[in-house]
Amino acid sequence: MSIERLAPQSGDGAVATVVLSGEIDLSVADKLESALELDGSGDARSLLVDMTGVRFIDSSGIRVLLSAHRDLTANGGAWALVLESGSVVERTLELTAVTEVLPTFASRDLALAELES
Repeated sequence: MSIERLAPQSGDGAVATVVLSGEIDLSVADKLESALELDGSGDARSLLVDMTGVRFIDSSGIRVLLSAHRDLTANGGAWALVLESGSVVERTLELTAVTEVLPTFASRDLALAELES
């Protein structure tokens, strides 16, 4: 798995973006958990997680996503997950009902528009 963290723009409601690619499984769960923390993200109160480059996710990765979402929203933050339409990852998250809990979007632009509104 590779992680690219994009710096948020300054100001109220700034959005931090994390771009993930590759495979998410138990071997990278701790690394993913750290990447999804907003500590040290400046003014960011919202998190956009772009998973369009992810080819596989297992239950440990799903647990990390749900936990990060819970922690962020409990502290007044907002969350958006970008998935490639029709991908194995999107189907996996649909079958496990994760898409009913996490706000998902087909593009980064749509997710940003929602987070900035």
